[in-house]
Amino acid sequence: MSDTGPMTEALKLPNGARFYRCALQVNPFDYVKRHNKETAFEDEASYNTAIVQACLDHGIEVIAITDHYRVHTADGLAKAARDAGIHVFPGFEAVTKDGVHILCLFEPGRTTRELERILGDCGIHRDEAASPTGKYDVIEFLKTATHSWGAVCVAAHVASDGGLLNRLTGQPAINAWTWPDLLACALPGPVTDAPNGIRQILENKNADYRRDRPVAVINAQDVSSPEDFEKPGASCWIKMSAVSVEGLRQAFLDPSSRIRLASDPVPEEHEEFLALTWQGGFLDGAAIHFNENLNVLIGGRGTGKSTVIESLRYVLGLEPLGEDARKAHEGIVRHVLHNGTKISLLVRAHRPAKRDYLIERTIPNPPIVRDESGNVLEVSPTDIIPQVEVYGQHEI
Repeated sequence: MSDTGPMTEALKLPNGARFYRCALQVNPFDYVKRHNKETAFEDEASYNTAIVQACLDHGIEVIAITDHYRVHTADGLAKAARDAGIHVFPGFEAVTKDGVHILCLFEPGRTTRELERILGDCGIHRDEAASPTGKYDVIEFLKTATHSWGAVCVAAHVASDGGLLNRLTGQPAINAWTWPDLLACALPGPVTDAPNGIRQILENKNADYRRDRPVAVINAQDVSSPEDFEKPGASCWIKMSAVSVEGLRQAFLDPSSRIRLASDPVPEEHEEFLALTWQGGFLDGAAIHFNENLNVLIGGRGTGKSTVIESLRYVLGLEPLGEDARKAHEGIVRHVLHNGTKISLLVRAHRPAKRDYLIERTIPNPPIVRDESGNVLEVSPTDIIPQVEVYGQHEI
């Protein structure tokens, strides 16, 4: 869009949560060598470069580096990823004393020294063992990680070797699965591919394992080479306002709207409102950067909710329904927005091809539509987004 003024500034405003493609079980080069994994790389630098490039190629924006009870081995890869603009959760993969594998993820700003102290709290003081076992059982680990370390935990490869629902059975499994600090588990594919008995638990249909809030299911599995990112279960999409432990926690508490597995259908593209600005009048300089999903206006009486709705109606050239709605609309246009105010709405259409359009309307003139080059088009707003409907408080 050629406009470089208020609309460009509006698009720089925060616009809430969005989906990030996340790979939360990436291994550093030391893990690959220590476990004798087949690799095409002779040194850490070339491995790190290839992993980072694979992230960029596959649209991976967030990774967690989770070596087995080690954190210093991740430093080189973490730096390379951050330098490329990729968000990094530091962390490690724990093996509890009852044999359960847990991904323990920390705030992106946590330092290696801080996490080394946490490893000491787990009873890990040396690097001799390839995959050591910690001092906590799974419930102790979940409780300590959540409340003492500020981490968020994911039950790794939950249905296979070392997974919580594979390693534990009976009452120990029930106790661990229903422990409130367990918010998420990882699978390499869709829930429907899990073994039948485990699938019932994952779907929260097993009465013995039923929880008030189901455990979120994400896709994550060991990534030890660039090619591993091609596996469908290596990553998934997680919706966060910010890439943080709290962002993950909120997503895990609301997985139906904030987690999209690799096997889930890609949402259908739809027309979008991108941003709304006002120039002149009472709202001069005000702007909204809309979220690509649901947008909700929340506020008390007189905070401007109706002004936003009626501004949208006005810039789109839509008429209110009914006499009360018409009076309310005209009152806001006349007494709040005022003559001479320019309302601009940036919209995106996806059919027949993806294009952005700038709709402008200066009160009391009719709206005009501009293309991405700023040229005025001989079309109306409803030609661009024909199915849009606007309802104010007197019309619902």
